Amino acid sequence: SESLAFFSSLSMSVLGSFPGDGMAAISASRWRVVGRGVASEWVLFRVGFFEDVSCTRAILTIPQRNTRGFQRYNGRAFGSPTRRGRPGHNAADVFEAAGGEWRSTAPCGEFSDTCHIGFDWLTDQVAGPAGTPASSFQVTGVVRRFAVEPRCILLVQSEVPGQFAPTVAVQYKANASPWETLTTRAGLVGGPVQLRQPVVA
Repeated sequence: SESLAFFSSLSMSVLGSFPGDGMAAISASRWRVVGRGVASEWVLFRVGFFEDVSCTRAILTIPQRNTRGFQRYNGRAFGSPTRRGRPGHNAADVFEAAGGEWRSTAPCGEFSDTCHIGFDWLTDQVAGPAGTPASSFQVTGVVRRFAVEPRCILLVQSEVPGQFAPTVAVQYKANASPWETLTTRAGLVGGPVQLRQPVVA
């Protein structure tokens, strides 16, 4: 799409070198990126999950914008901390293909998981019948989680000093288990980066 093409045209770092797409990956319904070592506030413009190691085949994220109304969604975006309101800067914005802006509104500690943003694949909807528009859906009446297997994560941070995380961790949560760290990357300098994830042996 044009929006993804825009991000792919940016100068981008690629962190991690792992086996290809055919290898098994961690499967979970809740994923988040933790930012550490931010002096002012963490500012993000895009977070994307991809099923391939090259960050080209996006895992669909259609965030629920509200609990009322009849809208297509396949999960809920979340972020922390929530020290003050973010008018016009919802966590859901950065999961849209065109990107947006999200701010932590507070500094992020060197060893803390307080600053994070993620997506919970949780919905009571299924795609419409074959042959119907991609935007069509049916409501099942039963809210269910479904697992995804990201092999690459696209993260676009601010390049302003004090507003990007030099260290980020990718974490997942399966069922009632605590959050588990899959990878940690240090030495980031802001801007776009592809975080390739290790596979299951």
